[in-house]
Amino acid sequence: MQALHVLNIVGSPVLLASEKGETLKLAIIKALESFPFVAVDFTGYQFISSTFFNYAFGALCIEEAWNHDDFGKNIKIQGLSEDDAEELELCLFNVQQRRNLLANNINTEEFYATRIPV
Repeated sequence: MQALHVLNIVGSPVLLASEKGETLKLAIIKALESFPFVAVDFTGYQFISSTFFNYAFGALCIEEAWNHDDFGKNIKIQGLSEDDAEELELCLFNVQQRRNLLANNINTEEFYATRIPV
């Protein structure tokens, strides 16, 4: 098992930006090349956003075609508050919904569009 300390990877205890999420995702992918299981340790973080989760873990699940169980077999999360752990669970749920739409040939860009056509 490889342990990844998020603050060492992204260089900050403030985890809000998509770029930081992408940086973590790439570190996880690299670690999974050598290890079947990765522990992701958030100890010491101060703030975290759903955007960070989406870019770190949502994109990872979509790229790897993982469902919730696959995520749990490959990634162990450590050091998140209870509220933030719930936010991560919501991210993983949303990924599964998006994967279901894709499996049914539904264009997710149209489905999740924020503009209302006039």
